[in-house]
Amino acid sequence: MRFYLKKLLLFTLILTYSISLFGEVAQEPMKKKEIVLLGAVPVLSSFIFVLKRADLIHNDLSMRFQNGNMSNIIYENMTHAKEEKLPMYGFDNDINIELLLKNNPNYIFTMDKSTAYNLSNKGFNTIALAWRNEEDIEKNIFLLADLLDAKEEANNYINYTNYVTNTIQNKLKTIHLENRVKVLCFDYKSMSSLHHIIDSWIEKSGGISVTKPERVLEKISFSQEQILVWNPDIIILSNPNDVETLYKDKRFASIPAIKNKKVFVSPRGIHLWIYRTAELPLMELWAAKTFYPKAFEDIDMKKQSLYFYNNLVGYNPTSEELDEILNPSQYKKE
Repeated sequence: MRFYLKKLLLFTLILTYSISLFGEVAQEPMKKKEIVLLGAVPVLSSFIFVLKRADLIHNDLSMRFQNGNMSNIIYENMTHAKEEKLPMYGFDNDINIELLLKNNPNYIFTMDKSTAYNLSNKGFNTIALAWRNEEDIEKNIFLLADLLDAKEEANNYINYTNYVTNTIQNKLKTIHLENRVKVLCFDYKSMSSLHHIIDSWIEKSGGISVTKPERVLEKISFSQEQILVWNPDIIILSNPNDVETLYKDKRFASIPAIKNKKVFVSPRGIHLWIYRTAELPLMELWAAKTFYPKAFEDIDMKKQSLYFYNNLVGYNPTSEELDEILNPSQYKKE
């Protein structure tokens, strides 16, 4: 990385809100270094994992992720978080500066610009990553590959995403436009859809995202009436505990997704696949198969997931772990 990268990336952040970099970036190849993830740790860790650098992560998950509905299978088995227990997460008022100074990580990654700015002023090499679509994810992967000396791993990841894209597009040629399904992916309790990337992967997988025309900011909230107007054919939820509740909600009984029992739950591995995770190619493939099961009947998601985690992440999940990742509704947590 050249010395002017800091200014270039900061300028890019101001213009596009895709990537920002604060602090100085080391020139030497990655040997045995340490990194800390702040804030959306599962999201950030997914990028580190597909570069096979999970052993460099030294902080624990925050309680909201430990106690949530995510499996955390891979995080718990691949990082030093379990034995080190350094809960340096959150935003500026939650960060344990003393622990950071004691641990003195080579890099700190966050998704919050103000956190990155404040920590850089304290002398830490802090990098803020942000993204809205698949193109931004590719930019982040190659930025991190430069920092962590993982260019081969980055290329392997991009090759897999290209394979998934080509596979989906070839199979979608058999689905006429008038037969494309309308899809709503949302959180039932808050009646909201959290991220722009949801619209992106729905459409990449051949669906019609009902929230796309309404979305201006990352998060969009809506009413019961709006869902009835959208009349989705398929609903994807973030929380497995909400499936039966939604089916019993008489307000939505007339919706095709409810009548035809087409309510599904997002898989969850490193993170919920529906969100801004590096598991996006798996999400797109799972979604395409869920939308059009006949056209994608030869796609085995268990095999695809095993390939992804084994070859791209470097973790070999058991058959039971794969079942939990792909079928979280069977592993509901209270």
